[in-house]
Amino acid sequence: MKKNDPTNVVPLFGESRDLLLPEMKIETVKAVSKLLPTAEAGKAIDLTGWPKLFMAVGRGRVGKTTLLRWAVERAMANEGADPPILFSVSGAPRLANFFPDVYSPPVGDTRQSVAWLERRIARLVEIKRTAVIDFGGGDTALSTMAAEHDLAAWLQEAGVMPVVFYMLGADQFDLSPLKTMEEIGFQPKATALVLNCGIEDGDDYEQVFAQVRHHSVYRAAIDRGAQEVWMPKLFAAADVENRNIGFRESMNWAGGKSPTDGRNIGPIDMFARRRVHRWLELMDSSFDSLKSWLP
Repeated sequence: MKKNDPTNVVPLFGESRDLLLPEMKIETVKAVSKLLPTAEAGKAIDLTGWPKLFMAVGRGRVGKTTLLRWAVERAMANEGADPPILFSVSGAPRLANFFPDVYSPPVGDTRQSVAWLERRIARLVEIKRTAVIDFGGGDTALSTMAAEHDLAAWLQEAGVMPVVFYMLGADQFDLSPLKTMEEIGFQPKATALVLNCGIEDGDDYEQVFAQVRHHSVYRAAIDRGAQEVWMPKLFAAADVENRNIGFRESMNWAGGKSPTDGRNIGPIDMFARRRVHRWLELMDSSFDSLKSWLP
């Protein structure tokens, strides 16, 4: 694919069959089971003080909205700081279930979504504010923009740092968005590869994710400076998801009206609350090296 050629845009979350390469057939050594593996060491750039365009990218059901919810809640808990502006161009405004004032383009085709998003990003550059964008599985707005512009370099030169977190399960095809965007030439200096343990079974995650981590697409991203992050499993996910309440709210939820839609919702039991508390601790630990990248 030619870099920055809009005629060669491929679906951002297409199932690229050429990812099934012989190199995937590897042997791995089963390590001692542990809570979370150690991420590959890498020096992350410091983005302290930078306004950021924070994006979660991946196929459907790989944990994009869960990561964004956590990141936005964390930002909003920072008293005295401007909260991030929230956009959803996924066609299914999941973030709007948990936060007020989530902006989405009117229903239309990709070109209309791109035009809408370009206007918003241009405004962000003017006011130097941090924004969070939720791209749903199947959305092609980002790949279209990246193919038409040298988007990562242009944003950085304009004073807003693009930050992209690729959400990955153990399925080889979860690498498709990463492969597509890297080939287009969208390679922000702040790129994270998030291995989401929450969507996979098993407790030996190094074994579970071995094929993804050894693939040439993954290795090339690591070699150019992408950071590896392990995202812990939230065992109480259903208790929180079904109530449309925040993670931090759920730790003390004894029942009442939902803060987002006014529904009367029941309490969360003490064990589920403790699981959420432990998950938040693990999230802070796992993403500590990239805390300056977060909104």
